[in-house]
Amino acid sequence: MIEKMKKIGIMFTAHDAHEYLHKVQELGVVDIAHTDIDDTSNEVLKNYSNLNKALDVLEKNKDQEELLKTEHKTRVDVHEIVDDVLLCSDTQDKLRTEHEHLSQMLARVEIFGNLSSVDLDILQDYAMQCSIYTLPVSAKKTLMKHVNDDEEYIRVLFIKNDYYYFVHITQKDSTFAVPDQWEEYELSEHRPSELKNKIRVITNDMEAYHTKISSNLRYMNDLLSYKIELENELSVKAVHSQSEHYDKILYVEGFAPVSTMEQLQDFCREQKLGLTVQDTKEDDDVPTKQKNLAPVRMMKPLFKLMDTVPGYKEFDISGIFLLALTLFFGMIIGDAGYGVVLLIGTALVSVFAKKKTELFTLTLYFMMWNSLATIAWGGITGNWFGNGFLAQNTFLSYLVIDSFAIYNPESSLTIWHFAFTVGLIHLCVAHLWGIIRGIRSKDYFLSISHLGSGVMIYGLYFLVLSLLLGSEQYPMPPYALFCILGGFVTVVISADQGSGRNFFVGVGIGLAKIFLHALNSLGNFADIISYIRLFAVGLASLSIANAFNGMAQGIMSSGSVLSIVLGILVLLLAHTFNLTMSLLAIIIHGVRLNILEFGMHIGMEWSGRLYTPFRKKNKIMEETNG
Repeated sequence: MIEKMKKIGIMFTAHDAHEYLHKVQELGVVDIAHTDIDDTSNEVLKNYSNLNKALDVLEKNKDQEELLKTEHKTRVDVHEIVDDVLLCSDTQDKLRTEHEHLSQMLARVEIFGNLSSVDLDILQDYAMQCSIYTLPVSAKKTLMKHVNDDEEYIRVLFIKNDYYYFVHITQKDSTFAVPDQWEEYELSEHRPSELKNKIRVITNDMEAYHTKISSNLRYMNDLLSYKIELENELSVKAVHSQSEHYDKILYVEGFAPVSTMEQLQDFCREQKLGLTVQDTKEDDDVPTKQKNLAPVRMMKPLFKLMDTVPGYKEFDISGIFLLALTLFFGMIIGDAGYGVVLLIGTALVSVFAKKKTELFTLTLYFMMWNSLATIAWGGITGNWFGNGFLAQNTFLSYLVIDSFAIYNPESSLTIWHFAFTVGLIHLCVAHLWGIIRGIRSKDYFLSISHLGSGVMIYGLYFLVLSLLLGSEQYPMPPYALFCILGGFVTVVISADQGSGRNFFVGVGIGLAKIFLHALNSLGNFADIISYIRLFAVGLASLSIANAFNGMAQGIMSSGSVLSIVLGILVLLLAHTFNLTMSLLAIIIHGVRLNILEFGMHIGMEWSGRLYTPFRKKNKIMEETNG
């Protein structure tokens, strides 16, 4: 459920504001909307930025993880550590750039042996000019024109990658003009042997700085603790700068759950602070705090992944979402064998995982729960790795419901019917919730509108069965048409009855928008049909598994060791691929039916923001657990 909130204001003297804000932060129950500080001149922000840079450097140098476990009893100056890490990192970057430059230079010149540009310059003492050029082999004629020139000496050194590499010597005062196609090849002033020595020295220096950086890994916990201190301080400064100032009074406004009012009042009384408590207003940006039973909390990672939060005045559909998604998960994957694989895989991850954050643990629970749902549905349909053999010939047959069994030719029609019935129940629950919402808010026309939509969907359900599954087997009952028409008329009359609006004006607006209401009715029809994906995706997965089973059986039919190994490999890869695609289908189809179809019918906009109290971080674990 969504907890009720109160709008609260806390007042204290501006002179002691910083101290009291830290105490409010330690209390940790008030949601105070504020943005991060972006003032680059702020000293705390500068320290925080440098600290993050240092932590990034250390993260990249975690090859000596044993240093992370090294304990030190002496008190450390984190500023010195940060400065040391950043200085070493900057020096290391410069050395790395120089190393790359020298390595590129070495690759260019070592093809000429241990030669440098200084060697060529020696000829200038003898009034000679010596240069090395390259020329495409295709431009050989350009080279041959100069070979027999008495004033020039040309010698081809070698050919590489369709280029001539040649030396050209002329008199120093020669008026020789270098042809356009000749490209001078610059040598280094250092010999390749010298370049190698320089590279070796730089490599050693880089390793020394790497070791020096890694030696600071032992202080990682101190740095993370310091990071939390800075984050707490930045939060206080942000709230302070964005709060309202009245002469010598600072007024901080926010929201707190009703369940914390007594704690908040005791705190303000003890600290002698002013406190105002008000009911939230329509235009207030009230945060959403969800309070659910432990089993429902396993939905938290999924909502976080989708970044969806119900509005404060909307519904917390986590419980219904979990129940529906559990069924959708089982039907879409549809294979009990895959469910067993998921269950074992999740259990192994749980056993061997080193770090278990709250979200990670809840994700494991979510996967285990839905793995069991998959096993249950696969057991009912007799589907074990795309085959009904086990369900027909072992004790697993006791789990099978014959009308749903994959080896029953008529099971498809039964599962279609079941999928549409699930859709009917799912959408009607949404409108039942809408009716309750209207009654609680005393917006009775909203309740009537949801009642009309629910009745219409009930009638459309029979129309879907008759059209898609056959009118002979599923004839449309006479009352279904009355449900469709009666529900439509009810929606037209009640949907646009705004607060304080004259009844007949609302009816007139409804009639003016009758075409839009008709389109929405067609949307209701399409929404029921959309639940066919629960059957279609499961059938596609079954067909793919069946095809791969047949392929592997054909490969192994010869009975040779090689064919058996190859067949097993095909089975492993194929079923892994099929399972992966089925898991993706859960997000695409299973989640969609809850977020869009169900959410739209209940009137969800997912416009909320999560309750994030102004709270002090106290432990490093909060940094990793999120």
